[in-house]
Parts: sequence; C-alpha cells; structure tokens
Amino acid sequence: MRSVLYGISQRKFGQTAEHVAESFGRSGSTTGRVFKEETEKALKHFMTRRFDDLEFVAFLINGKTLREEQILLAAGLTTKGEKIILGFVEAKTESHSCVVALLQDLQERGFQTAMTLLVLLDGGKGLRKRRS
Repeated sequence: MRSVLYGISQRKFGQTAEHVAESFGRSGSTTGRVFKEETEKALKHFMTRRFDDLEFVAFLINGKTLREEQILLAAGLTTKGEKIILGFVEAKTESHSCVVALLQDLQERGFQTAMTLLVLLDGGKGLRKRRS
C-alpha cells in the first residue's frame, strides 16, 4: 500500500520492495480499504498540523479547478526560504466566506507572519475583499 503513497522509483526501491512483499496475496478490496484508511490519516495530519514554530514572509492563496471541483489552496514562504503548502478548502468559487474560513483555519493552527508579509493575489473577488 505504501508503495502507492511513496511512488515507485529507484530512490525508494527498497521501501517499495518491502511493502510489495507484505501485500502479496491481498485482495483488491483489502488493498482499497487500507489505501483509504492510510489516505484519511495522512489528510487529517496534513489539515491539522501546527505552524507555531514557523514565521512566514510571503503568502499565496489561489483557486484551482481539479476535475470540475474548485479548490482554494494556500501556500507560504518562511523566513528560512521554505515553501509550504498550508492547506486547502473545497469551494464553488473564490468567495469571501471561503477565503475567510481558510484564513481562520490557518490562524487557529498557529500561522504567524514576519513584521511585513507579502500577499500575492490574483483576480478573485473574495481574495481582494479579504485584503482589507
């Protein structure tokens, strides 16, 4: 199962080979169930992780369409130059209420800024409205 999550590549061949041996003889439904459980755990960890120990100098929020679904994605750049995907929400549009919900979630998880924060916006009305 983890081979799907790791991706099959030469760099991680050893890890992949171990997990292929473990899953030998698994049914398709068992593999699907395990994949779903592992994916749910990974997503929960991603969406609840804290940012208390990081300080950000730049912030980007943008809407993307993925298979006919709209997703608002937030990314940040730390004072150490690390680019980090902070979170996302499903949304029908880049509306003000969706942007506020995403920003509130990030703030609750410890998102902190340096003295000055560069905020990158595109043409989304909800993003421009929240700027104030």
